[in-house]
Amino acid sequence: MLQLFLRSAEDTDKRARWAANRASGSFPSKGKGTGNAPGTQEALSLTNALTLVCKTKRCNALVHMKAATRQATLAGRKHFEPGDGCGSRVCTKGRFREPRFQAAQNRMRAQLAEGSRLAVLWPSDTLDKSIVLANQPPHPPADQPPSPTSPTNE
Repeated sequence: MLQLFLRSAEDTDKRARWAANRASGSFPSKGKGTGNAPGTQEALSLTNALTLVCKTKRCNALVHMKAATRQATLAGRKHFEPGDGCGSRVCTKGRFREPRFQAAQNRMRAQLAEGSRLAVLWPSDTLDKSIVLANQPPHPPADQPPSPTSPTNE
């Protein structure tokens, strides 16, 4: 018995896109491309918003966490050193660009104030994926009860 399956134009388009994705080697990206899925974009925007305070004495400049991690990794280290990722006059070994540095610092300060950037504490090393917000008390481990001074919901 011969069966005839009717497909709409939309189904045909979906099948054609699927076949093209499969043939291009990007299957199963659903046409989004590498790194463009909504979940990936959300995770990247969070990691791009992490801000540290430079560890160098007399500096205290705001530092992108990714820049600090990149500099330590390129130097072949798994630990952070003072000045990693910082572009201030105190920490820069090359040419210091005052206007560019001040503009970046002002932009980061404004983003911290509006909440689109997060101030975090320095991780223990470049491989540490935990994030501890600055000015926030660390949470006690799950196996320990909260301290008596912490607020309770009574």
